[in-house]
Amino acid sequence: MKIHRQSWVGCRVIFRIGSPLTLVTALLLGLSLPATTTTPVHGAIQRAPASISLEWLLVNPSHPRTLFLDLRDENGTEVFVRSADGGVTFGAIKEPDLAGCLPFAFTPRFAQVYADCGEMGKGGGYTMSSSDGIHWRNMAGNELTISPRNADQWYKVENYGDAPDNGGGCFSTVQVSSDGGVTWTNTRGLPQIAPYDPNNVESQDDNSGGYEVDSLVADPIQPRTVYANYSDCALDETAMVARGKGGGATWKLLPVPHGLQTFAVTTDAHEPGLLVGTTADDGIPADRVYLSSDQGQSWRIATCPGALHGACPFAVVDNVFGAGKSYAVFESGIYAFTGSGPAETRLTISNHLPVPGTEVEDLQGGSRPGDVVYLLAKKADGALQDSLYRSADGGATWHLLTGSRLARLIQS
Repeated sequence: MKIHRQSWVGCRVIFRIGSPLTLVTALLLGLSLPATTTTPVHGAIQRAPASISLEWLLVNPSHPRTLFLDLRDENGTEVFVRSADGGVTFGAIKEPDLAGCLPFAFTPRFAQVYADCGEMGKGGGYTMSSSDGIHWRNMAGNELTISPRNADQWYKVENYGDAPDNGGGCFSTVQVSSDGGVTWTNTRGLPQIAPYDPNNVESQDDNSGGYEVDSLVADPIQPRTVYANYSDCALDETAMVARGKGGGATWKLLPVPHGLQTFAVTTDAHEPGLLVGTTADDGIPADRVYLSSDQGQSWRIATCPGALHGACPFAVVDNVFGAGKSYAVFESGIYAFTGSGPAETRLTISNHLPVPGTEVEDLQGGSRPGDVVYLLAKKADGALQDSLYRSADGGATWHLLTGSRLARLIQS
């Protein structure tokens, strides 16, 4: 299964290959955490080589003292951990067993968090928590998406590795719920493209006969409209996208910008109300996106929000370093931008990051000026291959959330 970034307004997750959170600044200033610098300490005791990776970070935009992390060691042991106090203490999530699940995501009801377990670990399905990650329940299906305009309008995919009606290959159905995932019904008419041909030697060799729905995207405006991005059975990207209207009652393949061999749609809070198309084709500028204001019937070329020198930022936060602006994160630093425009001014706080920009993996922060900001870095911290930092003063100073406490959770 490929891993996609899926986001709603104010929510973003990463996975090493889809934003806001808030924390009371006074609380953070009262914590006795040592400030960190990039100055090496000479004569320090040599530690054992780092063996545990911090795979991703996710912070609850509604309850920002709650954050989730994924730890993994060199033996493949994986532990999801949760903090409810902004990283002062951490605890392992032991029920249910989430090993093999994809990064968590928050639903539009931000107290709800889910992990899509897809075809990994749990053998399909996802697990949902409506208590900010304390209690969980397992549910069937995968590739869940929820309307940002109606938190009760849910869609999910059921993928089948051997379709009974076409002699093999892969096959998908899309299901819809109008009551927040309590009851589900199958949609009708989902395009099943290029059925598997048992006489085609090439399709037998690489299991590429037919196509399946690789991800779903809820329309940013219409709750009962959803989009299905297709991959082939070998999980290779395609240029096929279908739109379902009326809660998936009718489906139609969408036109694709001319000449593209791969194409998928998503949404972006910085392009409000628009459908955003992306491609992985060679030769296409890295900052290019395609925008549609008519639910995918037509497309216009644009550049990604916060673009700088032909590249898209690998992380974006809003307002935290100053009201009314968004902030794009690049290896060269943090840049302000407005709306969906390009990167503008490089912030002076870029010079105060706890690690060089080339070591920054992710940055997540709140949606209000002065909100706490977290930074995930490729810098060893004891047994961890990565480090997690926190700033409560707009990036002027950073505090290391020490990795020894996290390492113990996976070593115990």
